[in-house]
Amino acid sequence: MKVKEYPDGTILLEGKALEGAREAYQEERIIEAFALLHAFIEWEMANLYEQNHLSNGGSLIELREKGIMQKYRFSWLRKQLRDTQLLKPVEDQRLGKWYDLRNKIIHRLVAYSYHNYDWNRVTREQVEDGFREGEALAEMLRRRALGF
Repeated sequence: MKVKEYPDGTILLEGKALEGAREAYQEERIIEAFALLHAFIEWEMANLYEQNHLSNGGSLIELREKGIMQKYRFSWLRKQLRDTQLLKPVEDQRLGKWYDLRNKIIHRLVAYSYHNYDWNRVTREQVEDGFREGEALAEMLRRRALGF
């Protein structure tokens, strides 16, 4: 994905993260693909969290003013979704397993370049399974958020 720069020096990615992840994956830019897929899943988790908050009478301004939006990270959002029972236990476990696999893939792809030990290897099958599961999790979270 390309970066767009604004007059004030701010830079943002241009385009849609999921489409960018798929493009990067097809072009064998695996680390970029998983980084974008991770960002998209995290965004869908935040969307589900916010939709639940709104359906319970809250506002997005309230989340911003209380500093809650600044806490949005994969692990924090996963805990909130689990605690509010917006995720079934099996879905929560899937998210946890995907997050661990994503870390393994990214870290081992980089580490193997420097330390080519057997335990730093990643297989094509792990990468393919991880990308497909990430897409499925993103879709599940999107459908759940649209249900509000």
